[in-house]
Amino acid sequence: RRSVQDVQERICEAFGVSLDDLRSTSRAAPVVWPRQVAMYLCRKYTETSFPAIGDKFGGRDHSTVIHASKTIERKIKEDPHMQTTIEKLERNLNIRKRV
Repeated sequence: RRSVQDVQERICEAFGVSLDDLRSTSRAAPVVWPRQVAMYLCRKYTETSFPAIGDKFGGRDHSTVIHASKTIERKIKEDPHMQTTIEKLERNLNIRKRV
């Protein structure tokens, strides 16, 4: 299993955003999308609770993490390109070893 920070760092690399941006209160699309993906992957690949994930993303409420996860799940089902993107990120998370 990965840690929330592992996932956050990989998403920052993949999307070219900073960790501060990922944890910020910004609602700008270039930040929101990677943040939602990161929350989804944290839930899927870590044993961290919704409230704990929210805390690691700038003190967000657990309902925000649930919303992000459901949003990404829906987009994966609706959009084959989205599914491919998420699968690629998942492979990236699984292949790389913890430092």
